Amino acid sequence: QVSVLQGPAFANPQPLITQLPVSNHDHSVNGPLFDDNGDLLICVGGNTNAGVIFPTLGDLPESPLSGAVLRAFTSRPNFNGSILYQDTATGVFVDDQVFGEQIDVAPGVDIEVYAPGFRNSLDMVLHTNGYLYSTDNGANTGFGVASTGATTDDGGNGPTGTDEINLLEQGVYYGAANRARGRYDARQNIYRDPFLASVASDFRAPLRRVDSSTNGIDEYRSTAFNSAMRGDLIAAKWNFGLYRVQLNSGGRRAGSTTLYDDNSNTAVPPNKGLDVISGPGGALIVIDYSGDKIRVQIPDDVSAVGPTPYDIFPWRVTALGGQPFVIGGLNLGTSLNSVSVTIGGVPATLTSVSDTRIRGIYPPSATGGITELLDVVVTVGSSVKTITEAMRYIPQAPGNMLGTWRPSSILPLRLGEVATAVVGSKMYVFGQGDGRTLIHDFFQGSWSVPSLQRPFPGNHHGLEVIGDLIYLVGGLDNGSAGKVQIFDTVANTWSLGASMPWNGGSCVTALINGKIYAGGGNLQGSGTAGNFAVYDPTLDTWTALGLMPTPVNHAASGTDGSKLYVFGGRQGINVPQPGFDDVQVYDPVTDTWATSDLGQVAAMPQGRGGTGRAVFREGKFFIMGGESDTAVFGDVQVFDPVANTWSIDKPMATPRHGIYPVIFEGRIFVVGGGLVQGFGFSNVSEVLSPR
Repeated sequence: QVSVLQGPAFANPQPLITQLPVSNHDHSVNGPLFDDNGDLLICVGGNTNAGVIFPTLGDLPESPLSGAVLRAFTSRPNFNGSILYQDTATGVFVDDQVFGEQIDVAPGVDIEVYAPGFRNSLDMVLHTNGYLYSTDNGANTGFGVASTGATTDDGGNGPTGTDEINLLEQGVYYGAANRARGRYDARQNIYRDPFLASVASDFRAPLRRVDSSTNGIDEYRSTAFNSAMRGDLIAAKWNFGLYRVQLNSGGRRAGSTTLYDDNSNTAVPPNKGLDVISGPGGALIVIDYSGDKIRVQIPDDVSAVGPTPYDIFPWRVTALGGQPFVIGGLNLGTSLNSVSVTIGGVPATLTSVSDTRIRGIYPPSATGGITELLDVVVTVGSSVKTITEAMRYIPQAPGNMLGTWRPSSILPLRLGEVATAVVGSKMYVFGQGDGRTLIHDFFQGSWSVPSLQRPFPGNHHGLEVIGDLIYLVGGLDNGSAGKVQIFDTVANTWSLGASMPWNGGSCVTALINGKIYAGGGNLQGSGTAGNFAVYDPTLDTWTALGLMPTPVNHAASGTDGSKLYVFGGRQGINVPQPGFDDVQVYDPVTDTWATSDLGQVAAMPQGRGGTGRAVFREGKFFIMGGESDTAVFGDVQVFDPVANTWSIDKPMATPRHGIYPVIFEGRIFVVGGGLVQGFGFSNVSEVLSPR
């Protein structure tokens, strides 16, 4: 269980989460961490070596919540952490892990699998760059064979895998098999060796492979040594030493990795540790489990001349302030009268000062709300020193954190009115301004621009993906109106399908049950179409389905897998105009429409056109950007089709229209588009990580 320690000396544990799985060997519950939303992330070890029940590792199968990082929704007012399990077939409540592969978590429990595929992660850290990183212990020969399917394995003595440091993201599978979850997610039936390359939407390889047994992990936030280690990951290899892992500027790739072993240096106490914590003043605190010791290493920093503040703890506080802080460093003075601190430009109240510590109380956020990383300015006498991007404010009340926007790899060309597709681990971009295809490799972070041009290099294309084929539906200019252009991403060839029943561009589209539904759009130079039809790619035929309730072009469209949703849009010729707030929903099963005009579905908070695509993620639609006749929008509107409600996520870093957002492994990418209303191009590339 997870307990809340209360009372004098924290001696009164109160259960918060009960009935978590624990192996019969040495895999347990570790590394609890609160995210910015007030939800608790937990590392839960697996019951097996590589997905198959085996006596040496405790003779238990995996279960629905084992071998994963879990998220407990502690931000919810009536959080329920009392886990119950039910037999999948009978619904009977089960209280025994022996039946782990045939049970489900009962409804009403506020806990989910955040990221599956961890054999025995001991720790994780929320980095100041906004990413989560974790360790994981790899498989050991003799402790169980590797699962190769729901009922098959590789035989033999079982695999041996290295330990891992991972970039931890929601929904990504990290390779430790779990047949209980594999019943619903087939990729989890298969053990993936950490030496394998990442496979898009199937398996994520480690950020860095490390030696066994690597466990604790933290970020080194101190500016000691002229910030040479700032932002590095520090991980503890049990009974040996510490890893230092340098990250690239984007935080998604690891650079130099060094293992420091002080065991042979008699002048320095050994840093044998099961866990490591970065503390104030640039200290590294090593938890020596085997030696029953806490070992502290502090910087021997010859660059620290004069007052030198290193860091501030804690670095996340709620927006109203009032929390105590400590700034660590050297030569910080001894008198409160000679020292001042501002945080994000707001003066802080100080309570004590010593040569190595400044203690005080956080002021409220200058904006009254959440912030990006803020500078901490420390004045000691006439010396003014700044710890750049040292802390940030998070929501005062739990449950209100928004997503995070980050820059991505910029486009090699400036494009407007783009259409974007994801196939495998690559993103394909087609747009106004160039007839070639821009290709981005997500895993490599690189772009390529093959010389092959599409047959009709127009713009305002609708787009759908079927297998390895990309279908561009309709378009404007260069003869693309009403055309169906098909790009084979494997053969790198173009072909044409049957043209649409109307010469449309900027149409709404969605792929549902293998067929492409299309409607509306601009009629090249002559207004808005109300046509609606379905394309069968196998037969290469179109079937008319009548008219849309409200003819629109430049709308955002998407699907939840069963219905077509159309958000906003506008009418008239292809010039900026005020947009609609209409929502139109088509059900292919009943061949009927539901609309916001009739009160059957909630209208958008603010209408617009030029949004391009509605991305469906975790049960919600994300509609972003767009334009009117007077402005370009940057807000992100989120629609929950089950609750029929709207909410607002974090605005785009760069407002744009003529965009086509796409999703890859949970992150939403927005590339190109216009920066001002009307005709425009850009090479901007940004990505949203919803909370």
